[in-house]
Amino acid sequence: MPPLQIHKLFYISQDVFALGEFDPDGETSGTVVNISFDIEQSPENKETWNAFLSIESNIDKSENPPYSFKLEAMGLFTCSADVDEKAFRGNAFQMLGGSMRERLSMLTAAGPWPAFLLGAMPMSKAWETMVTGEPEA
Repeated sequence: MPPLQIHKLFYISQDVFALGEFDPDGETSGTVVNISFDIEQSPENKETWNAFLSIESNIDKSENPPYSFKLEAMGLFTCSADVDEKAFRGNAFQMLGGSMRERLSMLTAAGPWPAFLLGAMPMSKAWETMVTGEPEA
């Protein structure tokens, strides 16, 4: 078994809306994105983990956003005993984040504006709840 394996990936929600007030000749990199990430370990099997990632456009803080969106995903993983929580968090965050980046691009490519390409997601989001127990507001 590999040290970390994703077995299932579910999109719990996929909401995308094209915004009519978008100006294609204006600012095109002004979309602010809120990110929430958390994990849980199975109480029955210490090698089974779930990871949850949510990305959502913050229209109120964005400048000229082409789309309003919210995507939520859940991944089911097995993880060998020698992989600690910090390593799991970092890897699961990147796996789910990469999948969301592709999904959002695919969903928006069918819209009236160019496909939305999600930029880098700060890795600090992977460890936020590990330190505080709750995502940053």
